[in-house]
Amino acid sequence: RVCLTIDTWTSSQNLSYMCLTAHFIDNNWKLQKKVLNFCQVTSHTGKTMAKKVEHCLSIWALNRVLTLTVDNASSNDKSKKRLMSWNSLVMKGDYIHMRCCAHILNLIVKENIDAILRIRGAVTYVRSYPSRLSKFKTCVEKQNIEYKGLVCLDVETRWNSTYLMLEAALKLNKAFEELEMQDKKYIEELEKVKGVPSYANWEFVRAILPFLKLFYDATLRIG
Repeated sequence: RVCLTIDTWTSSQNLSYMCLTAHFIDNNWKLQKKVLNFCQVTSHTGKTMAKKVEHCLSIWALNRVLTLTVDNASSNDKSKKRLMSWNSLVMKGDYIHMRCCAHILNLIVKENIDAILRIRGAVTYVRSYPSRLSKFKTCVEKQNIEYKGLVCLDVETRWNSTYLMLEAALKLNKAFEELEMQDKKYIEELEKVKGVPSYANWEFVRAILPFLKLFYDATLRIG
């Protein structure tokens, strides 16, 4: 028997992916984890996910499934209904649907954090066009920032990438402030959404970043 996990996400290129992993105890009583399928999908609907899982299990000839761990998206409730019709579920599928702890942590941390949305907007602006990124690099040089990395845009459903985005953005905080003085369009574009990150926003993120790292580390362990 196996326990399955489904991980779905949309990349920064707006492409949808799915990864199906099997977890099981081998004959030596050691926990094993094997990726059964990693593929691009047309959508994240429950019907699409269920069909992909069914097809993959058929290829691998797996017919004893105990649990399926997914995130809390409503589409997964539809997947569950379809999967309950399988004849290969252990204990009649009573424990088939397990909710992803890493995703729950993600929702807890990101709930109503306005500062993150503003900083994401700033990073999005810088990463949108080569000319903007070039201007931002000039601001980095002007501020004599020693950090050699660049800002990275997160994937909103992946808390790990959000933490890394904030960590890098904080190191380049002065460059963003310089950009605000040098580029009027930067202010205009960000005011259309949440607005330019304020001093209070930067200080808030700086203060909570050590706390957020705990969630980052926890997500790595759970994932």
